[in-house]
Amino acid sequence: MKKILSISLIIIISLILFSCQPNKALKKIEFNKDLFSKISFKTETKIINPVYEARYAEPYIDHSIKFTPLLRVHNWLEQNISTFGSYNKLVIDINDASIIRVEKENEDNKKYQEKFIYFYELNYELLFVLYDDDDLVLATTKVKSKHSTTSSKLISLNEKEIILDNLIFDALVDLSSQTELLLKKHMIQYML
Repeated sequence: MKKILSISLIIIISLILFSCQPNKALKKIEFNKDLFSKISFKTETKIINPVYEARYAEPYIDHSIKFTPLLRVHNWLEQNISTFGSYNKLVIDINDASIIRVEKENEDNKKYQEKFIYFYELNYELLFVLYDDDDLVLATTKVKSKHSTTSSKLISLNEKEIILDNLIFDALVDLSSQTELLLKKHMIQYML
């Protein structure tokens, strides 16, 4: 009798543990600089100006994450935009690197799903300005990228971090390819 009771107890505990497992696992993204576009300019110097300042009010949440979109785009610009030359100056202004979170009604609401979800939107805006040695503007290009995603309201902090990292990664991939395309269109004579 004790043996049957212990076996049934083990089975019940096992069922409870297995039923508490998440139904899908989110994978962490690795921000490898080789996954983004590499661009080379015929300039002597490169200056990156983080003009954007984080807003500490609703609906902005970029200040609350460990690796902000501003930090990620700054790292990409440092590592993947290179300069070779003895004249001219490239100035890159980071005008926007914000993430907003808004609570929205779930339009695809099924019987057992939540009525409200979180909508996240990431905005990037960069301004590339190329100056000659006399500080006269030779060329300018503005690059914008906007990405969004949604999540359940009831998620763990780890899931939130992974969702936001995925959002930042996708936006950076798009931003880097858009940057390369627009720079080749407007500044090709100053690129290698």
